Amino acid sequence: MSGNITGTVLVSAAGTDGVSGVQVWDDTNHERARFGARGRDGRDSPFPTHGAPGGQLDVAMGFNPNRPGFVQMTGEGAMAGAQWEVAAEAEFLLSVRGGNGGAGGVGEAGQDGGHGHDGRDATKHRNGEVST
Repeated sequence: MSGNITGTVLVSAAGTDGVSGVQVWDDTNHERARFGARGRDGRDSPFPTHGAPGGQLDVAMGFNPNRPGFVQMTGEGAMAGAQWEVAAEAEFLLSVRGGNGGAGGVGEAGQDGGHGHDGRDATKHRNGEVST
């Protein structure tokens, strides 16, 4: 983790992303309800989890008069011992961004409702009558 940097380096303690609300449903809920009955609702997907918070980065900056055009970066704390010499035109990026929350899952499809009851007196009123 040590060395001269003339391009771009990213030192990261970013949190991990959350787990998506994924559920594999069985096929027992996709049949049709019995005659005249309301179909059973589909089940919800589980909730996704939160992303993990970012960690901590401790870095000290310094200048060495014997190395003009470079910045001395030294890790501290958990990063103790890491050292970088960063050229003036280089980028040294630090990230402690928290992780993204998990994506929402897809709920289960509901059960089809049953066929409705036949209408009453359907035969008696099958022929419309027009009055003038």
